[in-house]
Amino acid sequence: RNHREIISGLIKSSAPPFAQSLCVLGAGFCRDLDLRELEKEFPKIILVDRSRDDIVDGLKFQFDGSSTAIEMNSVSDITGIHDALLAYQAQPSESALEEIFETALHLLSRSVLL
Repeated sequence: RNHREIISGLIKSSAPPFAQSLCVLGAGFCRDLDLRELEKEFPKIILVDRSRDDIVDGLKFQFDGSSTAIEMNSVSDITGIHDALLAYQAQPSESALEEIFETALHLLSRSVLL
């Protein structure tokens, strides 16, 4: 088995039964994913990356046309912590550092890992 098959197999085996969607954060060129295989398992696949162009290039590599199961999203900061880091970098302070920690703790409290 190649790397793409292994990664896609791990995703499928980790998904809850009857999962209706898959969201891939940091999808990039999607070279780690067998999207054709994953779309058999997930009716909806959301690919998120900073570069929409990278996702488009990755889809061109794997598909002749488009896929009805796949949605693309370009987001520069999915965590919400970027602005707090910039504030600390611009003017290091205890309050800016506390904001970073509070944002991180809030994110962790909402996280669900497979």
